[in-house]
Amino acid sequence: MTGYASIAGMIVLWLGATLVLGRGWCSWVCFFGGFDEGFSRLRKQALIKKIDPRWTYLPWAVLIVIVLLSALLLTPVYCEWLCPFKTVTEFVKITSFKTLVQAIIFVSLFLGLVVVMPLLTRRRIQCGLFCPFAAFQSLFNKVNIFDIRINQEQCKLCKKCINECPTFSLNEGCVKDGTALMSCTKCGQCVDTCPRGAVTYHIKGTPVKLHSDLARVLFIYPAYIFMTAIGGSMIVDALTKLIKLVSTGSMF
Repeated sequence: MTGYASIAGMIVLWLGATLVLGRGWCSWVCFFGGFDEGFSRLRKQALIKKIDPRWTYLPWAVLIVIVLLSALLLTPVYCEWLCPFKTVTEFVKITSFKTLVQAIIFVSLFLGLVVVMPLLTRRRIQCGLFCPFAAFQSLFNKVNIFDIRINQEQCKLCKKCINECPTFSLNEGCVKDGTALMSCTKCGQCVDTCPRGAVTYHIKGTPVKLHSDLARVLFIYPAYIFMTAIGGSMIVDALTKLIKLVSTGSMF
């Protein structure tokens, strides 16, 4: 019963965070996204600055394929074969040719999508161009009360927000329409980048110009609550291991 209670608790936390944050989950709650974000920030300038926007459809394709295969095979296909983060969380013990292939896939995807490509592009490649869960979370941006809006009266089409968006959620069409794509993770990078303050957090149903700073605070407050609730134990565990490493020379 304890195991079921833990699972139920996580589902309630996920559902609550999803309804409040939408795909903001990926920027503010998902601890895996920290790897992607961290490597993407190591360089000041991107070596690869142009990526075909058609790649943004890949997460949806991956989502459809794994849902169909998982239903057909009655097994979690993504977790067994495609999750890059198995490399750093639950690395498969190599006991057969199958597990060897799985290990090679996990390491290759992690190095390519989480390390190398973010370093070269300064973008969150795993989150923006591969993760099927991120695509699924995007659907909840439709029911979430917060979004990112662009005040067209203030915007001068400098495209800095487009170039800085880590998840490919802004394009020229967005700037003209005044709103981000459904895949927006509400990380706030575009808000901080805009030199004219034209990009803001927004509460749906209110005027774009109205209390944008308040909208950001109202979004960030529950974001930190959910981040602490879901990641708090992992943060404490990580800090404990670091203290042990410094004081004893071993994390265990």
